Amino acid sequence: MYEGKRYFCTGDIGEKRIDGSIIIVDRKKDLVKLQHGEYVSLAKIECALLNCSIVDNVCVYANSLEKNTVALIVPNQKNLEKIAEEVGEKSRDLKSLCNSQKILAEFLHRLNEHAKKSNISKVEMPAAIHLCDEVWTSDNGLLTEALKLKRKPIQSKYQAVIDAMYEEIRRSSNLS
Repeated sequence: MYEGKRYFCTGDIGEKRIDGSIIIVDRKKDLVKLQHGEYVSLAKIECALLNCSIVDNVCVYANSLEKNTVALIVPNQKNLEKIAEEVGEKSRDLKSLCNSQKILAEFLHRLNEHAKKSNISKVEMPAAIHLCDEVWTSDNGLLTEALKLKRKPIQSKYQAVIDAMYEEIRRSSNLS
């Protein structure tokens, strides 16, 4: 109950407007408080990154014990091949392309440029990314039938990768 009115608990975060109306601004489960106290909206970041032509799908991960977000990305294969050509990568095998450090660096650079145009703050922008060579589908259990992300199965499948990304971030911040 709030001000004598009953509300149904949906997990949505609303904002009460001056005229008394309420708008939904986010989902409670998609907000994560990072180590330094700033809240980030995973859905907002994913939505912005999905509008980038080099991205087919993305799952942003954040942990309250870490300072940064990281992202698991299913790249757009045609654009990934164009990037490979531009950086001089000879292989056309998707797994090799996704594991190439030259391609990963260029991909992250382009993603950062897109994020700046999309008003994604430095805190929100993933500090590390992993290019997934497997397309996420409802058949492999990583998407719902409505093609929404299944965060828990994605996290379970890629937990070792997520841990490695955070370890690399910590290692590189210790060097600087």
